[in-house]
Amino acid sequence: MIFWNTLDPSIIEGSCETRLDAYRNVRDKLFARIRAQFSPAMMTGL
Repeated sequence: MIFWNTLDPSIIEGSCETRLDAYRNVRDKLFARIRAQFSPAMMTGL
């Protein structure tokens, strides 16, 4: 199991666009971590 602490975007206040940006930021950071963790180079040793 992998745990990555992330910002809780539901605590962000502001306009709809500001809140959406917070969710998008978390999504993009998680996507980058997943790609780095499970890159094809990493999988060649399996």
